[in-house]
Amino acid sequence: MHIKNCKRCGRDFNSMERNAKICPNCRNDGKKNCMKYDRCPDWLKRAYRRAVKFKCQMCKKHESKVGTLEPHRIIRGSDGGKYTACDLKDVQNNIKVVCKACHKLLHSNEFKHISKSY
Repeated sequence: MHIKNCKRCGRDFNSMERNAKICPNCRNDGKKNCMKYDRCPDWLKRAYRRAVKFKCQMCKKHESKVGTLEPHRIIRGSDGGKYTACDLKDVQNNIKVVCKACHKLLHSNEFKHISKSY
């Protein structure tokens, strides 16, 4: 038995296969068994940060310069927006990974008039 780290979702999993790279949950077509969360679990935060190569998606600064990056939901949780672990290739359509300063700006009134596509 080997303990592996899933390349898609970032979660640790046990595998009998030495070359396994994706956990069983992700292997079963991520879209069908998509895990959705109201609160973002730590393992998923790490996977999001890894997916964007530890760079803020707004200011493009590396995490080592601005502190730990945070996931931001474009569609608010109260409106049904979820943190998902379906496909981390482009992080997610509803998630942006940003530094604390950019996250604060996103929630400020100054940013409300700018398009959600940033």
